[in-house]
Amino acid sequence: MDKSILFATKISTDFGSNWFKGLRFTLISGFIAFTLFFILENFKLNIDLNNWQDFIYGYFRFFLITDFKNEYYQDGESVLKFNSIFSLFPFIIGKIVIAFGIYEMIQSFRKFKA
Repeated sequence: MDKSILFATKISTDFGSNWFKGLRFTLISGFIAFTLFFILENFKLNIDLNNWQDFIYGYFRFFLITDFKNEYYQDGESVLKFNSIFSLFPFIIGKIVIAFGIYEMIQSFRKFKA
């Protein structure tokens, strides 16, 4: 368990010495998790690739850690309702990875205090 935490810290911020690497880790891992979530949530719907604004809006909303509103649920306003049970896994894992990336980035900033 300790080695996995050290490995995650190494790949995310290089042991707290590179905040830009933490930002890059957070954005890329969030993009991967949200893309998988978006595909699984809209699997049965007809996805219009010309409507990329929905994807971008959802991607940036995905970074709000405490926001669990699913914009892609078919019946309108919903909290923690999903079209597919499989889309729940990238949603939860993505939120955890984003929170970890933000935490590591904050720790990198704290390391360089005045």
